[in-house]
Amino acid sequence: MNNKIAIILSIGLILASTVFGIFFLNARADDQTVSVVGYATRDFECDLVKWEFQLNQNVGKNEYEKGLQLINENLKALKSFIDNSNIAVSDLNVQPVNSRPEYEEGKITGMRIFQQITILSEDLDKIENLAVNPAYLSEQGINITNSRLKYFNQELDKLKEDLLSRAGANAKSRAQKILESTDLKIKKMLSANSGVFQITERYSTRVAGYGIHNTSSRKKTIKVTVRASFKVK
Repeated sequence: MNNKIAIILSIGLILASTVFGIFFLNARADDQTVSVVGYATRDFECDLVKWEFQLNQNVGKNEYEKGLQLINENLKALKSFIDNSNIAVSDLNVQPVNSRPEYEEGKITGMRIFQQITILSEDLDKIENLAVNPAYLSEQGINITNSRLKYFNQELDKLKEDLLSRAGANAKSRAQKILESTDLKIKKMLSANSGVFQITERYSTRVAGYGIHNTSSRKKTIKVTVRASFKVK
C-alpha cells in the first residue's frame, strides 16, 4: 500500500515538474530579449567664437588715475578697430576695471590696471587672426593679456538629436546582426538609455564617464552611445 502511494506521488511530481517546466520554458520564450549598445559619431565645425582677454596697463604706484585713463582709451580704440575692420560682433561684454599692486623686493613698485573683455562673433577667421597676431592691436596702442578662444556650435542641440536617432538605429542594426544566426526576429524596442555626449577635438580617443565638451578646438567630433533592449519573437 505504501509502495503504491509512493509510486502515485512520484508520478504526480514528475507530471507537475513537466508541466511547470513547459510553462517556464514558454514564459522564458515569451520574454526573450536582446540588449545591445548602439554608437554614432559625427564631425562638425563650430560657427561661433568666444574671445576672452584683458586690456592691460602697468603704471607707477601713484598713477592709478592715469591707468584708468589709459584703459579707457584702450577700450575706445578697441571698439573703433573692430568697427573699422568690419568684424561682426554679436556681443561685446565689458567688465569693471580692476587693479592690483606690483611688488619688487617686498615693496610696491607700481600698479597693474586691467579690464576683462569678452567678444562673441561669427567671424571666426577674423577673430582668430586678431587673437593669434596681437601685434595688429599693439600697433593701435591696445595692450591685451590672458587671451584665449572658445568655440561653439549654435546648432548643437540639433546635432545631439540627430546623433541619438542614429545611435538608436545602430543599436537596432546590431541587434538584428546578432539574431541572424537564429530564427528569432525583433518584435519591438523595450527600453533605450542614452550615454553622455563626448565632444572632443578630432581624432581624440578621450572619453569620460561624465562626458566631455571641448571648447578649445574649432573642428570637433561628437560621439554618443545608446543602450537598447529589444523583445524578440
